[in-house]
Amino acid sequence: MPTNLDSCITGIFIPGNIGASSGQTPVQPTVPSFSVGNYGAGTAAGVGGAHGDTNPSSVGTAAGVGAASGVSPSWTATFNAPQPFTNNSTGWTNHCHRERIYAAQISTSGSQVRITMRSSPSAGGCTIDAVSFGQAAAAGNVWDFAGTPTSGTAPGAIAANSAATVVINVAVDETKDYIVAWHMAGGDVGEVGMSGPNFCWKGGADESTVTAPSGYTPNSNLVLVISKLEVM
Repeated sequence: MPTNLDSCITGIFIPGNIGASSGQTPVQPTVPSFSVGNYGAGTAAGVGGAHGDTNPSSVGTAAGVGAASGVSPSWTATFNAPQPFTNNSTGWTNHCHRERIYAAQISTSGSQVRITMRSSPSAGGCTIDAVSFGQAAAAGNVWDFAGTPTSGTAPGAIAANSAATVVINVAVDETKDYIVAWHMAGGDVGEVGMSGPNFCWKGGADESTVTAPSGYTPNSNLVLVISKLEVM
């Protein structure tokens, strides 16, 4: 067995800068070179493909997640008055109107409502300068709201034999009764008979947001102006 260990380590690969014994020149480790191949930057439509590059900046760039192309929400009819409105109802300048629509005529719930309002079919146009919507009171007058209603942007002038829509951000529960209230600045509207809804009216200033006003005249089984309610 050799007694000189130097003779045993000559030519042996020594990692790091370990000094050789007996004054020999340190043996430097040979570090294998690493070359980057022709890696792509990732062409997937989603996340780019990463590769084994030692340079982080060379890692493939993600293309990001594409925007969803889902179908936009749509309006669903929950109340439809008989169409078309064949009767003219005239002389409503400076009048308050309320239409109570019962749960039996409401088919679908939703988080907001779109109200379609019609003028007269042949007499003339109308001007509606205030609109509100809310749940009807369970007791009291047939035209009373259960609480403060939510107002929408009034359609203003509606030409004869035409319609306008009003969107109000209030939830609709198909098991409840609801009231649409509006003020007529002037003009003529359409009407149609329908079993169930209750139309109420009163002359005077706008009371579309009053919870429980007095002095209205109810007319059951009659729909004026409100031709359709939709929810989304």
